[in-house]
Amino acid sequence: MHKILFWQDTHQFFLFIFQAVNIFFTLLTWGLLATFTHSEISNEISGGGGGDFHFVDDPPPPIGDHQHSSTCARPLGLTSRSIEDWQLSASSSRPRSEDPLCGVRHARLHRRGGRAWCAARRARGEWISVDLGVESTVSGVVTQGREDKAEWVTSFLLSYSLDSTRWEFARDIYGSKKVFRGNSDAYSLRHSYLEHPVRARFVRIHVAGWHNHPAMRMEIIGCQGE
Repeated sequence: MHKILFWQDTHQFFLFIFQAVNIFFTLLTWGLLATFTHSEISNEISGGGGGDFHFVDDPPPPIGDHQHSSTCARPLGLTSRSIEDWQLSASSSRPRSEDPLCGVRHARLHRRGGRAWCAARRARGEWISVDLGVESTVSGVVTQGREDKAEWVTSFLLSYSLDSTRWEFARDIYGSKKVFRGNSDAYSLRHSYLEHPVRARFVRIHVAGWHNHPAMRMEIIGCQGE
């Protein structure tokens, strides 16, 4: 009888040890996987060099999140032209003498015939800015390449301001400047959402990468008066 009880106790003891070791290695594997995943999605835009911003896959708007719902993800006036030409500005644009179809006033979704905003230089940091006219809730941006031309922005940063003097960059979940993935062709629409909607009157898109030449059509999405 004592031998049977001893065997049962020993069996339970080794079973406990086996389960504990199994749980330990499972947690260790998850930890290594999380570290690897974070490393993969946090490669810096410069290819591993300096800077405080990272590529992060743009998540879809959370289901049921009022801030990202259709009530606060509406076009704010570029496509409808309620935002007028004088409310658009840019760091530079190709001169009319070089390309008459390029101009900041053409930075509106679905402009036809190759019309779009085209930066004067192929350089990171070129930007286009929109004055929304009033303080608004901004939840994201829709971008499009230059129709009939193999030119588009492949990645960008977004900054915003209430007074056009003090600017803040949209941040990712790690607190770094978020680099949004842009377009992959000249026609498709790319919806990019902020991690959290922000209050702003001015929104600026900063070019980080491009195909052939930085060129863009766009719309700001969010809501006003709510």
